[in-house]
Amino acid sequence: YMDNKSTTIKTLKSFETFKQVVKDYFKDTSTEKFMVFYLDDKNKIISVNEHTSKNSEYVTIDTSLLLDQLAILKPKQVVIAHNHPSGSVTPSNADDYTTSKLVMLLKLHDVSLLDHIIIGKDKYYSYFAEGRLQNIQKITDIDKILKKSISEDNYEKEIFSIIDACYSSVCN
Repeated sequence: YMDNKSTTIKTLKSFETFKQVVKDYFKDTSTEKFMVFYLDDKNKIISVNEHTSKNSEYVTIDTSLLLDQLAILKPKQVVIAHNHPSGSVTPSNADDYTTSKLVMLLKLHDVSLLDHIIIGKDKYYSYFAEGRLQNIQKITDIDKILKKSISEDNYEKEIFSIIDACYSSVCN
């Protein structure tokens, strides 16, 4: 992998290898941070960036920075990871919300979210390994949501309805 800590480019061949790479980024970290690992279609890490945005209640990903990096790097896959300095690796509602939001955002850019990993003191939680990512992907399938909200039969009617609503709110 390539980042500010190393000039080695690494192709990830197993989850165990990747888990170690992720753990290295959170070694000796006492504050919560959010990392994004950008990968090409052969699982080679293109870049690793911290995308921490501090909310009053939790740390989440800075989506504007993520969008910039998607445009620049053009990755095919992404893995997100963050730490819980408390040591607990149980996903919070905010973790699920962020994962759901990113699944949809990345899908719109033809990028796959491979995993969301939470690092604790001596433990980790993998959304993929636990099946949680697959459940979120089913619920947040943006193609199904769009097709369901605007069926082909009602497409023209729905579009004009949306345009009318926008026009009414702007002009009135």
